[in-house]
Amino acid sequence: MDLSNSPTDHELFSSQNKGVLGALKCETASPIKEFIALKCKMYCLVYCDGAKKTAKGVKKEQVKRFTADLYKSVLNNQLFLRHQQQNIIKLKL
Repeated sequence: MDLSNSPTDHELFSSQNKGVLGALKCETASPIKEFIALKCKMYCLVYCDGAKKTAKGVKKEQVKRFTADLYKSVLNNQLFLRHQQQNIIKLKL
């Protein structure tokens, strides 16, 4: 385990495996407060420093506008949200 990004005063802190390929790494240095999963690849991970929000198939600008409360309301109230977005694509002839 690569625990080099955890706080230095934490009991499990060790820089022994820092940057070692194949070692498991803690992605969030801070503890996770809340995890809201709507479906595969559509979740919100809330931790002390901020939040990580993902939504497969939705543009990044739209996902930035989402909040943890929005994910909660969709989960608890079974709301259906629809966002309109436009794409520029190249067609192969």
